Amino acid sequence: MLSDIRIVNQLLYVLIKAPLILPIGGLSYEVIRYAGKAPDGFLGRIVSAPGVWFQHITTQPPDSSQQEVAVVALAAALDPNPVVFLENKYLYRHVKEWLPAVWVPTALGTARVCRPGSDAVVLTYGAMVHEALRAAELVHAEDGGEVMVLDLRTLKPLDTDSILAAVAATNRVLIVHEGWHTGGFGAEIAALVAERAFHLLDAPIWRLTAPDCPVPFAQELEKAYRPSAEKIRDALLELLEH
Repeated sequence: MLSDIRIVNQLLYVLIKAPLILPIGGLSYEVIRYAGKAPDGFLGRIVSAPGVWFQHITTQPPDSSQQEVAVVALAAALDPNPVVFLENKYLYRHVKEWLPAVWVPTALGTARVCRPGSDAVVLTYGAMVHEALRAAELVHAEDGGEVMVLDLRTLKPLDTDSILAAVAATNRVLIVHEGWHTGGFGAEIAALVAERAFHLLDAPIWRLTAPDCPVPFAQELEKAYRPSAEKIRDALLELLEH
């Protein structure tokens, strides 16, 4: 929490308090290896604090694949503005992938369609992209439904155009993230969909998150705590019944 306070009080305001233009991205970007907590919702709020040039601040959880981490990390380092770069320690031990010889940085603030679909969309990011992809395959095998998976990539800036396009293409929305249900960033996404795409919905907006309690230490309890492919599948099957 102390490091979060430093980000709020110092990093976020350096662009508007400094008398000179300071290119920051190439010099330093924050790497938070988080286990037992999900700071994305908190950071997604503080980077849009009043008075901050929030279009210059990026909250980035690009954990969907090793290649994604590489190209977005490069983009974060090349960006001249402050970038909060989040990494998920769970993926260190569960995802391995060959990296290309040449890295081409992706544009910050652009979502990625990981799996096409027309019956529902899972809006997610980070480690939950893997779980959502597995869940989509389970739904297809059991029900025949075609579920789109949209990797948001960045939370600030948020690719609202891609989100609204996905809602228009599917008419059913499931938001999945590892943070707490109350005050999580999924609530902001749900509000966006409700405000700008309510007329496109054929079912209520659903959120699947971790419960509002600390992450348990025991391995089996931790598995029960995290949203899993099976939990996402069950939520999707119920959503598709609407």
